[in-house]
Amino acid sequence: MVLNKRYIRNFRSNLSFFVSITILTALVVCLYVAFDSSYGVQQESFNKLLDEAQLEDAQFMTLLPIDDVQELEEKHHVTVETQPYIDLNMENSEAEVRIFAPSSAINLYKVQDGRDLESDTDILLNGLFMQRQNLKIGDSIDLDGRTYHICGEVIRTDYLFCLKNITDTFSDSDRFGIGVVKESAFVTYEKKDMATVYAVRYSDKTDVTAFRKALNEKYGTLSYVDVSNNSRIQSPKDQFDELSYTVQIILPTTMVFMVLLIAVVLGRKIKNERKMIGVLHALGYKRYELALHYSVLGAIPGILGGILGVLFSIPALAPLSDMLIEDKMEVFYKVTHITWKSSLIALVLPTACYVIAVFITALINMRGSAIDMIKGLKKNKKKRMGLRKAKLSFRTKYKLRAVFGHLPRTLLVICGIALGGTLVAFTFACVDSIQRYVDTSVKETGEFEYEYFLSSVKTGVPDKGAAVMAASFEVKDNPDLITLMGIDDTSMIHVKDSDGNEFPLDEDKFYISEMSAFAYHVKAGDTITIRNIADLKEYPVHVDGVFVNGSQSLMVASRSSVNRLLSMPENAYTLVMSKEKLPYRDSELLREVSKSSLSEALDKTINQGMKDLLMPITVIAVIISVITTYLMVNILLNESTSVISMLKVLGYRDGEINRIVTYVYHLLLPIGIALGIWLGTVLNRLNFESQTAKYNSFIENYVTPKSLLICVGITLASYVISMFLLSSKVKKVEMVESLKNNQE
Repeated sequence: MVLNKRYIRNFRSNLSFFVSITILTALVVCLYVAFDSSYGVQQESFNKLLDEAQLEDAQFMTLLPIDDVQELEEKHHVTVETQPYIDLNMENSEAEVRIFAPSSAINLYKVQDGRDLESDTDILLNGLFMQRQNLKIGDSIDLDGRTYHICGEVIRTDYLFCLKNITDTFSDSDRFGIGVVKESAFVTYEKKDMATVYAVRYSDKTDVTAFRKALNEKYGTLSYVDVSNNSRIQSPKDQFDELSYTVQIILPTTMVFMVLLIAVVLGRKIKNERKMIGVLHALGYKRYELALHYSVLGAIPGILGGILGVLFSIPALAPLSDMLIEDKMEVFYKVTHITWKSSLIALVLPTACYVIAVFITALINMRGSAIDMIKGLKKNKKKRMGLRKAKLSFRTKYKLRAVFGHLPRTLLVICGIALGGTLVAFTFACVDSIQRYVDTSVKETGEFEYEYFLSSVKTGVPDKGAAVMAASFEVKDNPDLITLMGIDDTSMIHVKDSDGNEFPLDEDKFYISEMSAFAYHVKAGDTITIRNIADLKEYPVHVDGVFVNGSQSLMVASRSSVNRLLSMPENAYTLVMSKEKLPYRDSELLREVSKSSLSEALDKTINQGMKDLLMPITVIAVIISVITTYLMVNILLNESTSVISMLKVLGYRDGEINRIVTYVYHLLLPIGIALGIWLGTVLNRLNFESQTAKYNSFIENYVTPKSLLICVGITLASYVISMFLLSSKVKKVEMVESLKNNQE
C-alpha cells in the first residue's frame, strides 16, 4: 500500500512527539508493572502464609486463668491456645524483646532465614529488629543477663506489623522486637513477670456470641480483639489494599490523560493534512483506511513504550517492593519477578487505547466531502475571536487567540501542569500533615507521659499517678474499638472543645474525641451505641460534646458515671496515668502507652517513609509537566511556522519571536499551579479521612507555606525546562516559509 511509505516520513517529522509519548508510556507502564507484580506476588504469599500459620480469629485476656481449655473447646467448637510471653531488656540498649515459646496450634512461627531452634541458648528474632539493631545470624544477644545465640530470622503472623501494643499507631523496631526460644528455655522465666494472652480459632459450628458470653461469665474477659481490629495483622492487609488501590488507579487515570494528549496532538496533525487526505480520498481511499493509517502512528509509542516500560520494571521491582513493604512490616517474601498478567496488560492496553483514540479522532477530522477537504473548508467552522478592533498590542492579540482559540489544547496544557503539581503537592501535604500531627495532636491529649492499662480491676487510689476507669467497647455496626474513660479531674488528660474551653465532667455527661467523631460519623447531640467486649451488652450513649484529640479513639465521662454504667464500685479503676515511668510488671498490664515513643515512631515514619517518596514523585511530576507543555507548545510552533517566518521577514529577532509565540502559555502557568496545589491538598484530605481507622488517628489536612513555595518552584522549574527545550525551534524556521504558503 502506498500509504505505508509515509510512516517513516511521519515518524521523522514528529520525532519529538513520539519520543515524548514513548517516555511517558514507558514511565506509566514501569510503575504499573512494578506495583502490580509486587502487590500480586506479595498478597498471594501473604494469604498462603496466614493459612499455613493457622492465624488466630481473635485474641483475649481474662481475669482468671482458663483452667480447662479442652472443655471450652469441645463445648463451643473452638480451638484455644495459651500463649504467654515475657518482655526482656536488651543489654546496653533501650530496646525490648518480647519472648514467646513455640506455638503448637495457632499463630505458628516460620523460620525465614537461618535454622530452627536446637538448644536452650538459641533464639529466633524478627528481621526488622535485627536490621535496626545491626544484628545478623550467628551473633549473640544479651537479654536481662542471659546470652542467646541468634540462629535465624523468625516470622509470626500475629506480629507481621511489629507493635508492642495493639493500640499503637506505628511500629518502632529500634525499641521493640519479638523472639522465639525453646519451650524448655521459656519455662525457666519467672511466671510473675509473664503476661498471658489466649488465641482462638473458630469453626463453622462456632456460635461466637455464645462463646464470648460464656468466656466472660466463667473467667471474666479483660480484653478481646478480633482479627479485623488487630493492627499487627490488619496493617499488612491494609498495605495490600492500598497497593491494590494504587494499581487500579494509576493505569486508568494516566491512560485517560495520555489518550487525550495523543488525540489532541495527532488531531492537530490530521487537520493540517486535510488537503492531502482529501486528495487521497478522491483517489479512492476510504475514510476507515485513512483512519487506520493514522492509527498506526498511535500504535508506535504504545508498543515502544510498553516494551520499554516492562523492561524498566524488572530492575525497578526490587527497590519499589522494598520501599512499599520493608520498614513497614516483616518481609515474608522477596519479590524477584514481574507477573505475566501485568506485563500482558501493560503491553496491550496502552497500544489499544492509543489506536482507538487516534482512529476515532481521525474519523472526526475527516468529516466533509473530498472537495471540501481539498479546498480547506470545514463544516461548522468557528469564527475567529473578534479582536480586530480591540485596542491591544499585536503580541497580546496573538496570545489571546492562541490560548482561547484552541480550548482543547489549552485545557490539556493546564491539566499537564496541574497533574505534576498535584503529585508534588499531595506528597508534601501528607508529610506536613503527619508532622503537624506529631507536633500538636499527641501533645493535645494531656499532661500524662504514660498510660498503664491494668490486667485487673483495682479500687481506691494508686500510690502514684491518677486513677482512671477505662474499658474497651465495640461500636455497633462498626468493626473498630473505642475506649471509654472515667476520670475524676482533667489534670492528666485534656477534655477541651476547639476553642480551648474545658468540658465540665458533670454526672451522665459523655464526650467523644474528634478522631472517634469522624470515624463513627458522630456529632454533639447524637447517640452512639457501644457494646461491652466482655458480656456484649449494648449501651446507647448520648454524646454531649466533641473534644480535641486526633490521636486516640476515646469517650470520656466522670469516673462515677462510667463505673455506674459498668456496674463497678464507685472508686474502681483499671488505668493509671502518670507523668513518670512506674514499675509495673508485664503480668500486671494489658498494655502500656507512651506519648514519647508514639512521637518518635511517627517522626521515624515521616523521615524514612514519606520523605523517601518525595524524590521519585517529584521526578515523575517534572517529567509529566515538561513533556505535556513541550508537546502543546510544539504544536503551536509547528502550526505557526508561516507566522514565525513572517515575523523574521519583518525584522523580529528570535528572542522577540519566542516571547510572542513560544511563551504564549505563561498566562496559564498560575492557573495550572493553583489547580495542582488545590487538587494535591484535596487528595491528601480525602486520603486521611478515608484511612482514619487504618492510621488509628485523625490526621488533619495541613500544608506549610514553605511546602507551597517548593511546589510552585518545582512546577515552575518544569515549565522553564520545557520552554528552554523549545526555544531553539524558532531558529530552525526559515524566512521563505511564509513565501511558500503564499505561493500555495
